[in-house]
Amino acid sequence: MEGYHGSGRRHFKDDVFVWDKKFAVRQENAYIAERRLLKAEDNETIITAFINQFGSWLDPPQYSYRALRDFLEKAIDESGNPENILNTDPTPAPHSRILVLLDDRRDETGWQDAGGARHRARDWNSYAEGYPPQGESIECSMLNAGDLYRKQLRSKLDHGAERRILYICDMSPICGLALISTIPQYQATILRDFIQRYVSYRVFIGVSLSFGFTLEFHLPYYALRQHAILRKDPRGLRRCGKFITDRKRLEALEFLYEAQISVAIVGVDEWVWTAYCCTETYFGSEETIQYYHEQEVDAPSGGARPRHFPVWNPREYFLFILSLRFRQVTREWRNVSEALEDRLQHHEESVFNEGGETTSLTDNPSFGLTKEYTRTIDLLRLLHNALVKTIESWEYFQGGEVQYFEVTEHEALRKLWDSHLAGINKNMTELRSLRRMLYQRIEMFDNKRSGVSFLMLFLPVRLLIITACKCLADG
Repeated sequence: MEGYHGSGRRHFKDDVFVWDKKFAVRQENAYIAERRLLKAEDNETIITAFINQFGSWLDPPQYSYRALRDFLEKAIDESGNPENILNTDPTPAPHSRILVLLDDRRDETGWQDAGGARHRARDWNSYAEGYPPQGESIECSMLNAGDLYRKQLRSKLDHGAERRILYICDMSPICGLALISTIPQYQATILRDFIQRYVSYRVFIGVSLSFGFTLEFHLPYYALRQHAILRKDPRGLRRCGKFITDRKRLEALEFLYEAQISVAIVGVDEWVWTAYCCTETYFGSEETIQYYHEQEVDAPSGGARPRHFPVWNPREYFLFILSLRFRQVTREWRNVSEALEDRLQHHEESVFNEGGETTSLTDNPSFGLTKEYTRTIDLLRLLHNALVKTIESWEYFQGGEVQYFEVTEHEALRKLWDSHLAGINKNMTELRSLRRMLYQRIEMFDNKRSGVSFLMLFLPVRLLIITACKCLADG
């Protein structure tokens, strides 16, 4: 992989990835789809209905969406009858943990003026240059799984809202079940793939135009934290383990954690859309839902924007969140990489003859040095491969689907979006540099391990020859 360099060049014709201009005007005839919720037939569960909705005979019959099914079915194992749990108000204590932050609102600007004349689109330049409207029918609240279920039993349109943002922290199986039990039917296939990618620790960046639009990204990453004890993911989704010991601070306990940030924005036009943002804070990666709610800030952006200063354009919101989360992920990768460099530095001491000591070229009888090199290589390859997937996903996206975010008729909006894309590219440059460092370390430790292994294999033969020669000389 060392020779791989993404160019970011477009590989498709410019007219392939074009944003449909119909989304700029209200698609009122499509709003009925927002009110048509997913329903299970008498002979199936809601999980089966969700997974099989709009299925194809060409789908694998046994292993399709296995990770998703296993995750959702944990809700049944943990709660017995999840429908009773979700319908009970207030939600029973074992399932009353706050997992969701809701932000509902509607923007009437540009739809109807004081004289009653209807306007079919908004002037996005004025939104980008000044302060956009705060909106109407605003509701911001913290929800547990039961609250989410009861809230979504009616369409957001019935509540007077059109733009809905759901920030979900450490999605539990019963929270996932509450979500799929109350979504519009047309979103079933979209959220099926979204949650499958989320629970499977998959990297993905993409746009889809089918009925409406879907803007989606998944950014898996590894985070390094110093804790007194290991903080395991209670859902069993993410792995964690002890990091390489710091020889300068043997008493410090450092752990490596898997985490993922997943976002999907689904809508029928640029007025009526829903954003789903899933983050993981089981190891202390960011602020709590309670903090975001009390500070009245936008949670998917990590509090980078006040709630009363909302983003109304779905493509702008997607780029805004993607750029901020890419920066977060890059910083986490930088922390892990710098710590690795520090931990592995002692393997290079013999090159500079520090302390007048040299590293032994032979292993001990228990192959301790070989085992250490192998563990190090395994860690380096794990990190390197994960980083390669992230880099490649962005480069594929940049080579085609990024064209959905080209805007020519709104100059102020174009400059703002270009700044988000420039920020992502800057972080990608650093991620490529970190990937090269990991690859170089893999090569170095592979060579060290091969050298030690060769010497260990050759040493018995060499000793046998020396012994034989000595016997001949003595005899």
